[in-house]
Amino acid sequence: MAFAVGTQCLGSFAAVFVNHGLFLLYLLSLNFEESLALALTGGFHLMNFTAIFFAQWAEKKGLKWVGGMGLILIALGFGTMGLVYFIPQDSRLLMMLFAMGICAIGKPAYASIFFPLIRGVVPEALRGRFFGVLRFSWQLTGLAFLMICPFLVGEDGDPSIYALLLGGIAITQLIRFFVLSKIPDTQKSSKTQENLNLYEAVRYAIHWPGFSSFCAYVFLMSFATGITATSYALSEKMTLHLSDATVVGLGNLGLLGTILGALFGGMIIDRYGTKVVFIVGHFGIGGLMFLFVARGVVPLPNLWTLGLCHSLTGLLISSVMLGVTTEMFSLEPDKGKNVAFSIVSACTALGGSLSGVLGAGAVKIGLLQHNWEFLGENMGAYDGLLLILSGAVMMLVVTLCLVPSVLKAKPHRIIPQA
Repeated sequence: MAFAVGTQCLGSFAAVFVNHGLFLLYLLSLNFEESLALALTGGFHLMNFTAIFFAQWAEKKGLKWVGGMGLILIALGFGTMGLVYFIPQDSRLLMMLFAMGICAIGKPAYASIFFPLIRGVVPEALRGRFFGVLRFSWQLTGLAFLMICPFLVGEDGDPSIYALLLGGIAITQLIRFFVLSKIPDTQKSSKTQENLNLYEAVRYAIHWPGFSSFCAYVFLMSFATGITATSYALSEKMTLHLSDATVVGLGNLGLLGTILGALFGGMIIDRYGTKVVFIVGHFGIGGLMFLFVARGVVPLPNLWTLGLCHSLTGLLISSVMLGVTTEMFSLEPDKGKNVAFSIVSACTALGGSLSGVLGAGAVKIGLLQHNWEFLGENMGAYDGLLLILSGAVMMLVVTLCLVPSVLKAKPHRIIPQA
């Protein structure tokens, strides 16, 4: 079990780099347009739907074989991203797309095997405690990394530092490969293998009671919230002209909020069920997006308001995703479980990625103005995007009817995401 925790902690560096503003700042330091940087950041997880195919392949080829291949590709992809800094400007976009394409194969390959792999390693009686330790360790490692980064990148954000960080992340993925090899693959020798092909597994999952409607809710919620942190960072960088170190520091508060969300969200779900978390999440996240845009009328210094928005948004999104995972384990079909979990993960990734791509397109073609006023304050395009998403998140509360109400009938053990 220690090796399972170790491999996820090593993976936190890559996840934090992409999801908490460092990848975005790296793209901006390479002189990419902000709309293109948003599209690339949002689209980073666009190919995660391929986890469905890898989940089925892993049942035939072996979990560790597919996962190990994925980690090698992730290492190659992040290493190539770092090399983008050293090539001419005209070739950087093509090279970056190539690197992201490699990661787009490796990331879902690894993601598709982790839960099935540890399902056979961790005793059922210890799973609740194990997943709690796993999530806490993963987030604490990521937070420590993110807290060091402002001192490394400095005020101006030297792109060579970002390139070195990417090289270091590539090395951690290779170390992760060797740690993964130490985890026993109990499924490989199991005599209860399900003889479902990919089509049958997908068809079985989507016809399982409540599963399809739940996937629709996950997609819509991810679409409305998937680029919140990125939009915060772009507004801070392009409209408020904050330094790279300050933007990364505010991102630290968001990650700290996710750790607190895992703790408090779990307690609330244990006591009141997921419905309360989902409702508070919808109105809370939407309200915090609005507060970010209305920062000029808040009787606090701007940095305090921004920090509050980052930390509480991280807390609420973490709690909501904890509720999503809890519902997923409650809805898990009795066949094709690997594929079913990958379908939910794919819906989460596709929602967030499409949000980034479409949001970037709206900025690029001029649907969102770069200079406008709101409550007497100058705003940018990404403030407008946050204002639209704020209303969307709150209106999506009506889609809670898509979430099965099984948790109201009986309590469920909380199993946080890795």
